[in-house]
Amino acid sequence: MENTQAKDPLTGELFIPKRSNQIYSSRATQIRFNNEKQKRSRKENAVINRHITRNKKILKAILSDAKEIIKSKEFLSGAGFRFEYYTHYFSYGVGRAYCNYEYCIVLLENGNYKIFKNV
Repeated sequence: MENTQAKDPLTGELFIPKRSNQIYSSRATQIRFNNEKQKRSRKENAVINRHITRNKKILKAILSDAKEIIKSKEFLSGAGFRFEYYTHYFSYGVGRAYCNYEYCIVLLENGNYKIFKNV
């Protein structure tokens, strides 16, 4: 291998790579770089993830051991449920089921919401 120098993206340190695909000067630098990158990502998503996690806890507590349950919008809002935050949705009858992980909520024709666990 040639004695070409490479620049570590985290520290800016110049080093001679031992492998052709070596990017970081050491394993510790690589780990630190990836940890900082993941920390930035978690920080960017923290507000949304907090609402999604809270919605899941609310739906889980409301559903408890029941297979499904029907609640009003006022009840859910009073419990702190935020309708605009969900992880995914799927077609359910003529509408959509909005889910927070495995807990799903569907708007019924009468204006109430059906809550169930999608497993």
